[in-house]
Amino acid sequence: MNIPKKIYSLLTAVLLLVNFSVHSATDYKESPAQVAKEFYSLYMDYYFKMVPPDATIFNSMMNKYVTPRFNKEIKEAKICEAGHDPVCNIDDVEPKLGYVYIIRAQDAYDDWKEIKAEIVKPGKKQSSVKIYLGGAQEKPQIIIVAMIKNNGQWQIDNVSDFRPAPYRFQ
Repeated sequence: MNIPKKIYSLLTAVLLLVNFSVHSATDYKESPAQVAKEFYSLYMDYYFKMVPPDATIFNSMMNKYVTPRFNKEIKEAKICEAGHDPVCNIDDVEPKLGYVYIIRAQDAYDDWKEIKAEIVKPGKKQSSVKIYLGGAQEKPQIIIVAMIKNNGQWQIDNVSDFRPAPYRFQ
């Protein structure tokens, strides 16, 4: 084999390897579980740093990871208007009193910075992800995140309790 053919073969192998690596990384990052985990990691970081919801970085995060429909519903606090969410039947559960729909809680524990995510219902355009917030010191807060593909990006379209804490519904 002459030198140009060897160089051509080597370059082809390198390009195939780079192409495989780039696509593998893209596929992993584009997984609904990875996107949900990224969101909740960032969200909990902002939560504990007390970044206000009207801050530019907070709004940018919400616009990137949350569908426009659900983001509007959260901002306008209209989640309870439909009457389907059991948490809305609890006295004093309102955003103005500190309830945060995106984490399904009024308060958060420090260990909620530790986040695990797993796909429970895979799909090409819709997927459900189970999110575990914390679990080191207290039982984890487990929520189900409905995700849809919006303009090629996975975004959060709804959040519900996986197994509501019994004390919240007594």
